[in-house]
Amino acid sequence: MPRAVAADAAFWVGARSAATNKEWARLTRSSYVVLTYHRLAGDRIPGQERLDVDPAMFRRHLRWLRRLRFRPLSPDELAAFHANPSATLPSRSIVLTADDGFRDAVAAIRGHVSAKPQLFVNTACVGGVASWADDRPLASWDELRELVAAGAAIGSHARTHARLADTPAERLEEELAGSLREL
Repeated sequence: MPRAVAADAAFWVGARSAATNKEWARLTRSSYVVLTYHRLAGDRIPGQERLDVDPAMFRRHLRWLRRLRFRPLSPDELAAFHANPSATLPSRSIVLTADDGFRDAVAAIRGHVSAKPQLFVNTACVGGVASWADDRPLASWDELRELVAAGAAIGSHARTHARLADTPAERLEEELAGSLREL
């Protein structure tokens, strides 16, 4: 633990020394937290504890975020912030995301579009099952369209859930650009 604290301190000392006063103010006063979910079923499957949150717990998470006055950011707000080096964000900004497009997550998120959720899907797997998660069902294109119509955003999580760091360069283009085309 002391090494981790020392490494964190060294990082921030380096970041502070490299940043202008304006950059440092933006970094420390205009940040956001990303909350990433995967499954929202509460199945308690051994080995999936880190991937699966009970829908009731998910609702409690969102209720507490509202009570604590956290402000959800839309994809457009997030992109505008990163495109403009002088842009700032309100304090307590959050980004709510869900990876993989699990059917249970889509169902749980559908009732919380005021949180501006962003769902990242593997486009070649939409409507099928997640081979990487015990063949759990994935949302269909129709379910994703309904979610978008309700106010959520859908983004690319590559085509096939491949480990991109291990994907050969000739296949990487298709994983990334192919997913965007399909969306």
